Amino acid sequence: MAILGEAGAKVQTGRKEADSVFVTVTSTAANFSLQFAGCNPQGRACQAALFDSLLDGGSPTLAQINGFNQTSVFCRIYQDKAGKAHAIYAAMLVKSDTRDSAVTHLAAWQGCLGEARGFLRDPVAYLAEAA
Repeated sequence: MAILGEAGAKVQTGRKEADSVFVTVTSTAANFSLQFAGCNPQGRACQAALFDSLLDGGSPTLAQINGFNQTSVFCRIYQDKAGKAHAIYAAMLVKSDTRDSAVTHLAAWQGCLGEARGFLRDPVAYLAEAA
């Protein structure tokens, strides 16, 4: 979370549930939520992080979303109950992770958002190019 703050993002810790901590991130590049899971009672030593962003733009079909998910290694898209598309990226966290590891996850997340936005602009063209 410190790295996000240093990059100019506003980071706000939301609620805590059992072994999870929920964070809201607002920046010029993207607004997203971050869920840390498998955390100790103090909300630290978490085992995973899930990045999630509501995507603005088109409304791809479920078949198109499935096609995207079959072409992307790290990034996934899902539709929420309201039919809105979200991009997600999950990361396992281990004790040996370093600051560089966190920066790598953030770069992968930025790449995921770029891929998902490209897909939403024109799902048909994106999938034709990915095939």
